[in-house]
Amino acid sequence: DWYKNGSWEYPISLTNIGVKKWLGFDEDEAYCASTTAQLMIGTTGSLRVGGSCVDISQNQLADEAILPNHEVLLPHWKQLCSAICLSNGISDFSVSKVQFDVSVMQMIERTMRNKDSLLKFLLQSNGFDDTERAVGFATNIIKSNTMMKKFYWHGNVISDNDATSGLIDALVRHPNVKNVTLSYALQEVDSYDLVKELFVNGKEFHIIDMEGNDIRTRGDSTISDFLATNPHLRKLVLCSNCLNDADAMLFANALRTNNNLELLDIDDNEEITIAGHEELRAALFDYSAFDVGRTILNAVSDSNQTCRIRGMDSSLGCDYELNHQGGYQANKRAKLYSVFYYGNETGINTQMLRTQLPQDEKTMKLVPMILSSVNEVPAGLEEAHTERSPLSIVFEIVSGWNIPEMFQYVFRGVEVEGCGLKDLNGFFRYAGYHYERPMYCRTAQFEGTARVFTLYRSRWKEDVASCAFGRWNISICPVNGQPGTEEEVKFYDASSLKSEMYPPKIGWLCTRWGKKDDKPPPTLKIMFATDDEE
Repeated sequence: DWYKNGSWEYPISLTNIGVKKWLGFDEDEAYCASTTAQLMIGTTGSLRVGGSCVDISQNQLADEAILPNHEVLLPHWKQLCSAICLSNGISDFSVSKVQFDVSVMQMIERTMRNKDSLLKFLLQSNGFDDTERAVGFATNIIKSNTMMKKFYWHGNVISDNDATSGLIDALVRHPNVKNVTLSYALQEVDSYDLVKELFVNGKEFHIIDMEGNDIRTRGDSTISDFLATNPHLRKLVLCSNCLNDADAMLFANALRTNNNLELLDIDDNEEITIAGHEELRAALFDYSAFDVGRTILNAVSDSNQTCRIRGMDSSLGCDYELNHQGGYQANKRAKLYSVFYYGNETGINTQMLRTQLPQDEKTMKLVPMILSSVNEVPAGLEEAHTERSPLSIVFEIVSGWNIPEMFQYVFRGVEVEGCGLKDLNGFFRYAGYHYERPMYCRTAQFEGTARVFTLYRSRWKEDVASCAFGRWNISICPVNGQPGTEEEVKFYDASSLKSEMYPPKIGWLCTRWGKKDDKPPPTLKIMFATDDEE
């Protein structure tokens, strides 16, 4: 077996590659073929000394031209496959814009069986003479490499339904493949009936890319039903297909219950009109200041905060509406800020707050959160929001939303009692917000030095929407430092429901700095302006 030969030196006769060897090629192809052969020589040598990547790609030819298969390359494929067979650490295999025939497929398939290290397999624009055989080759590679995580098949048009079905079935059944690309490949088969199998078997994918496959759902809701279940899928690419307004409406409804999808690409679907784009925009943020049927906070809360939609009509909204701020909390805050920004422009904020929010204790406790959301311009909105300042918005809200209850329930701070570390006992004064929850500080002597103790809620699993708990901490932060860094010294912590605004009164636990053996944890009392305990 030639491929098992471990005593190896690259044959000198193969390393002397001149343009004259490439009979039948024009000058550009001959140069490209010579360069590709040199790439194969270098890759083979790298694998022989512990390399992990095979990337045989060419970009010298114009546009989308493919380097044709040539018998002069066959010995180089043979040497490369020998190195692959002997490698125990190959992780990536890619061949792009280089054609190879069935004999090369057989060599690659034979040498790449059961490679536990293989994570990525890519075939792009290879111009296969026998596409059905090439699909079978790729399917066998998938089945025999159980640790693979990423599969890419781009620009290799498949014309056989059975071969396509076998490939998709192998991907669905594979235990570890999470990222799948089948782009510009299924124009000649029943593309939708085949690809929807990716969405109905409960398989966990992170990325699905189906660009350029002439997909028509004909009103079927399989994909949108899948998205509505809030799966782990982070990226769905459906650009350059044949989706329409009905599909856009189904996707919009699904996005209202999905907070895991980060990108939906619908670009270049010409049958989606302005009506379909408006439905999608409304899923990301649908609010009118004069819609008395919903409150501001409900409108923001009901919106999708995580998904960007590529291919949206640019006339329908600004970046703040399209979740371009970089995260769940940032997107939500940008939307809330923009509501009050445009409300301040027309002077309707106080009217909006009075009519849409009940005047009770529960609402009043939301006032600090509302004010915190408008006290500065969110990152990314500086250029679009220049006519009204945050100070103007805050002044309008505070001066116009003038009801006694607004100040009755403003909290002063937290009284810490019963703490084994005596220096921590006492009043922690309200000191602003940290990740949408009040933060409190107390200056006291600790080990002979005046230090600032901070009581705050950390960002513990904050961005995991399904997590129901948050974590509060009592610590010393570094001078001029922020809470939540590695430099702070934590004494006590406690968990609470994520929805709760204030720290828990009991349930605090000692950290190693709290001297667990002989120093009991504290109890807390929340103090409002009325001095009543909450």
